[in-house]
Amino acid sequence: SDIQLWTASSEALLSQIDMAICGAGTHTLAVALRLIPQVVIAAVSPWTYLLAKYILRLPIRYTALPNIICNQMVVPEFIQGDIRPAAIHATIDTLLHDTSRRAQLLADYAVISAQCQAPSDYFEMVTDWIWELPFLK
Repeated sequence: SDIQLWTASSEALLSQIDMAICGAGTHTLAVALRLIPQVVIAAVSPWTYLLAKYILRLPIRYTALPNIICNQMVVPEFIQGDIRPAAIHATIDTLLHDTSRRAQLLADYAVISAQCQAPSDYFEMVTDWIWELPFLK
C-alpha cells in the first residue's frame, strides 16, 4: 500500500483520494458528500476533555458531522484514549477491502446527501420569504 501526502486545494485533493483520515470538523461532511471512506481522529487536551465530559456533562455522542447528522456511528471515530494505530489501521483496511462495510457506508452517505440537498426552487423560496417580512410591506 502506497501512502502519499498532498498539499493542494481541498477540491483537487478530494478528487484524487480513495480514503481519508480526518480530524473532527466540517471537512468530514465534505468527504462524506464525495463518497470517500474516512476515519475521524479527534483529541483535545485532557483538561478540556474532562471539563466537557464530566463537569459540564455535555451530551456529545459524536464528533464527526456525518455521525451527528445520522445520529449514529456512520464514520468510525477514534477519540482521546481510543486513538490506537493498530485499531485505526484495521478500520482503514476494513473500509477499503470489505465490500459489505463499504456498501453500508455508501448507503449511509446517500442518506446524508439527501438531508443536505436544498430544494431546486430554494432561491425563489428565500426571495418570497424575504418579501413577506413585515418591515418590507
